[in-house]
Amino acid sequence: MRAATAATTRFDFAGSTVRRAIVALVALKLAGIVLVIDPQGLQSFDFPKSLFSRALAWLIGGCIVIAFVRYGAGILPRTRLHLFVAGFAAAATLSAIVAPVPYVALFGDQDSYLGLSLIADMLVLYLGLAIAFRDRDDALALTAPLAAAGVIALLYGAIQRAGLDPIRWTEDAGARPFSTFGHPDDFGFALALLFAAAAAIAVGPNTPSVARAAAGVFALAALVMAGFVATRGTLLGVGAAAVAIVCVRGAFTTWQLGRAVLVITIALAGLAAVLVLTPLGARARGVASGAPIVDRALIYASAIDAFADRPLLGYGPDGFAIAYPAHRLAESAGILGPARPQVSAHDWVLQAAVSYGAIGLATLVVLIVAGTLALARAFQRHRVLAGSLLAAWCAYWVQGLVTVGSVSVDWVPWLALGVAAALTGSRARHVPLRHRALVLSTATAAVCVVGVAAGAVAFAANRDAWRAGVEDSVVASRAGELAVARDPGRATYWNRLGLALERNGRIEEAGRAYAEAARRAPYRATFWSNLTWIRLRQGDVAAAVTASRIAVTRDPNDPFASYALAEALRASGDCDEALSAARVAMWLYHDGPGFSRALARAALCSTDPGHARSILEQAVVWDSAEIHAALASLLYTAGDTELARLHAARALQIDPKNAVALSVLSALTPSR
Repeated sequence: MRAATAATTRFDFAGSTVRRAIVALVALKLAGIVLVIDPQGLQSFDFPKSLFSRALAWLIGGCIVIAFVRYGAGILPRTRLHLFVAGFAAAATLSAIVAPVPYVALFGDQDSYLGLSLIADMLVLYLGLAIAFRDRDDALALTAPLAAAGVIALLYGAIQRAGLDPIRWTEDAGARPFSTFGHPDDFGFALALLFAAAAAIAVGPNTPSVARAAAGVFALAALVMAGFVATRGTLLGVGAAAVAIVCVRGAFTTWQLGRAVLVITIALAGLAAVLVLTPLGARARGVASGAPIVDRALIYASAIDAFADRPLLGYGPDGFAIAYPAHRLAESAGILGPARPQVSAHDWVLQAAVSYGAIGLATLVVLIVAGTLALARAFQRHRVLAGSLLAAWCAYWVQGLVTVGSVSVDWVPWLALGVAAALTGSRARHVPLRHRALVLSTATAAVCVVGVAAGAVAFAANRDAWRAGVEDSVVASRAGELAVARDPGRATYWNRLGLALERNGRIEEAGRAYAEAARRAPYRATFWSNLTWIRLRQGDVAAAVTASRIAVTRDPNDPFASYALAEALRASGDCDEALSAARVAMWLYHDGPGFSRALARAALCSTDPGHARSILEQAVVWDSAEIHAALASLLYTAGDTELARLHAARALQIDPKNAVALSVLSALTPSR
């Protein structure tokens, strides 16, 4: 009888190697997403994480195909959650089909990588968990690597905070550590999720004492680190987790409830200490000043305007990067930065609305409700794991209302959904082996290897693109050429190639590279502006004017686009329109390099000196030598010598070598 049982188990899906392989690959995938970085890549965090995740998705997907061929559809648990997941996936796919920039919809923007390919990746994760996750051993197989990855991320964050980071990043990691996540906000988001999961385990029923103690220490460590990372949204995530933990413990006995209250009280006391003793408290109090609220309000307003333009299906997955330039407000240049692209609405509701439209947003909301109910049901079967996932689930969606999504954390809801489907779905008790299918299994494995290899090529291209910025222009040019040869779809690689070629004196080739960058990412005004400057260097003024007009059309409130247009128009002889463009640039961001010079030059050659003088009289508030000198020249021509002398003198106080001011004073000084 024992031999028969062993044989049955060995040939049943539950005891199969392929099922265990899926669980192991999922655990490796999630730990890798947390830890994988590449300091030698142009994008050191999200892109290598994405590539690693895609590589594992190929392997997991291959195992899923083999499992279905060998064991049949009976391995898939029957649950209505599949319908809600499929509905959201269908809405996202439909949005991608009609997206204005298909490449971004498929692969994501160059700074976020949250396109349809990520959704496909997460669907593989969901399906793998739904069919392979079964018992407590699987729970341990998933949580142990994730816990280890969390510990490593915490330790690296502590190293950064102490100023001992062996890697020299472009950003200061000591002030606000970002660990393996690349940005303090992403790290803060992850810390809230780590706290949620660990705290739920610490107060959970039937948790072993050792695990309870370890989870408690882990939760407090995450809370302390969150204080130094100082991401304000973490407070929302922690609060949501605490509420979720209390709610799912409603059926506690008196002793269990007392223990939960004690642990939560300790956590709240720790949070209070963190707020008092760490930078998070100062940043949280800074909300009262209104500055952070103004930042977010500008982005939210742009998102609402973008949604109104394409309300049904949106701009495609990761479409906020496409929508933002045409809808950002004029105030954004001075508050958010003059040339700072925004790839996120900093709110998952607005992000989904802009990306997927009303249809996609509705399917996502329905999926969230269905997922919450499924996790609540799963809690009855596996209280420790389901309670932990439910707390993290709540923290994710609440904190996501005020922060960005990223590859680093966006796998969390899909992990929760997959486990919920596995725990709540109905399935056959035994699913026996039907076919070995060795030939098909071998072919599937070969396809998976090819898919993984494709990611290796993209990984190398990312490193080449980074080397395209080195000082040696010859080396940089060769690296840039390698980057676009290996991964020609990414506009930023073409732009970096153009910069390298221009430094190398290969102007014609640089022009072609800039044009390719603008063609592949037409929504980025920076690429059109770069094309404008190179066309001016080539002497093709008409092409420069055309490129600069496109730049301003794509992003009307980008001051650098207006500046490039002003210079191109002045070169074409249209000083009046150049003056208007230069005025826009100055009014958007008066500290821009060369902006005051462009305004002054356009004013001096304008066919309407009175109008030019009026504009300069408004612009002198920024106290620029060029503007004072140009105004002095126009005033002298108009016969107002006293004011001319005053502004010329002020120009020379700022810049003693200003030629226009010297010329005006020379004309005002009687000859002997």
